Amino acid sequence: MNRPNPFGPNHHRDDRERMLLDISTAKPSGDVNWEAIVAKTQRGKVDPSKHIYDTSSYLQRVREEDPWPEQLEELSKGTVKIQFCRITTPAPVSLAKEIQIEVGVDVTGELVGKDRYLEVQLYDMFREPEADTCGMVGKSVSLNLKPGMGQTLRCFVRHPGIKWDDLHKPEAHVYVRAEASHRPHKQLKVSDPVPTRFKKPSALRVRLTGLVFDANKCFLMPEAFDALRKVVEEQHKAPQGQLVVVGHSESDEDLAGPNLAVDRAKAVAAMLTNRWSQWLPWFAPEVPARQRWGVREVQLMLGQLGHYQGFAAGVMDAPTEASLRAFQKSKGMPVSGKVDSTTRKNLLNAYFGQPGTTLPKDVEPLAVGAEGLSQQDAHSDPRCLEVLVWADEAPNAPQAGTVASGAAYEEWCQKLRETKEFPVDGLHFHLVDGEGSPMAGGKVRLSGPSAHEVVADAHGWVTVRGLAAGKYRVQTVTPDGRKLPKSEITYPTAKTVTHEVKRETEVMPDTTPVADSPAPAS
Repeated sequence: MNRPNPFGPNHHRDDRERMLLDISTAKPSGDVNWEAIVAKTQRGKVDPSKHIYDTSSYLQRVREEDPWPEQLEELSKGTVKIQFCRITTPAPVSLAKEIQIEVGVDVTGELVGKDRYLEVQLYDMFREPEADTCGMVGKSVSLNLKPGMGQTLRCFVRHPGIKWDDLHKPEAHVYVRAEASHRPHKQLKVSDPVPTRFKKPSALRVRLTGLVFDANKCFLMPEAFDALRKVVEEQHKAPQGQLVVVGHSESDEDLAGPNLAVDRAKAVAAMLTNRWSQWLPWFAPEVPARQRWGVREVQLMLGQLGHYQGFAAGVMDAPTEASLRAFQKSKGMPVSGKVDSTTRKNLLNAYFGQPGTTLPKDVEPLAVGAEGLSQQDAHSDPRCLEVLVWADEAPNAPQAGTVASGAAYEEWCQKLRETKEFPVDGLHFHLVDGEGSPMAGGKVRLSGPSAHEVVADAHGWVTVRGLAAGKYRVQTVTPDGRKLPKSEITYPTAKTVTHEVKRETEVMPDTTPVADSPAPAS
């Protein structure tokens, strides 16, 4: 008879091992008290229908073993009712500034979990002749709900800008609307569409090149006033637009870098807004000598106001004192011929008050710096200052007094519709003898694309303007009439040219550039 093997098919049973059937039919041994065993198992037995299970100790043990048990989501006892959603920024809305949205909500009872939050989303709408389009823009804003009837929640949302403006026709009208939603209660309120002040980003650039600033300084030269008048004129044509002043610094300046570029932009922005007091700190003695303003800047301002003639050499001489006396007398000040605090303030006030150089009071230019030129201007003169007159808001504009990122500056240059060039041209010569003393009355003669002859002032300075670009032959004539050998120079050149006369040897004049002089432009 085949019997199942309880130990598996591979188990080999011993012949003396009892089979299951033999065990099941075996009778209990007589020496075991089976009745006592059965009675012991029945002790304390109760009716199963009345048995009570105590799980508190079990749950306590589970919490001790697992201190982060999953919790069931609480249900809110309150309700939410959205009353309204509206855009409160005055229309037309500028897409370059934050847009304010208000939502009216009634909350009763206590809210928990996701019920405590309200979502606000901004949409833009293109109303075109053929069809209207609408799309979600930017990130949604979450508002925290609190118990209370008639509460008004406010938030500010920044529009990311119209990135696909080229896909829409110029006659399309752009609107924005807002949506307030409470998803747990499936509520949605939509605001009325509000027109925007959107125009395709474009700017007119007024660019000054050449002798705009002295090296390492941010004093704006008088020759730049024509460009400032052009900026004011263009701003009147686009009163809703933004003005961005972009400063640059020359790579070969000792203090070239972002700080100098920003300082130059701030100085021009102060000039455009007639805030002459912002120029006063540059005269302070604690300013480093290479950046500090002094007699030269005073002479430049006096010359622009018609009180001084000659090259501003930065030397307090008799003509400069006479000019100061004339200016002080014209302003009803004590006549001293000295540059005191009162004279300096009146001088700056008069210099800033040139006709046509001040913007309206509600216009605030954005002054920023830039590192290098754009790709399309890579071969242009890096010694420049730019004022961008935007038709609307400047895209991706940084904070005032900072350096614009390379991507933002490149984007601005790509959106230029026109550039007005204002070259502050000129070529400076400083005539000195072998001992370094100035040659007052010396002459410089240039022949080439145009011919020029200029006499040096009392400090040996000569300024030649109206030069056409090209190569020139330069001849220096000493005050006693001796002609020095000619040399060649290419205009525009990088630096002021210094001619040093060696009387004992009469060598060729030295045309080594001077490191602290501004560069001309073509």
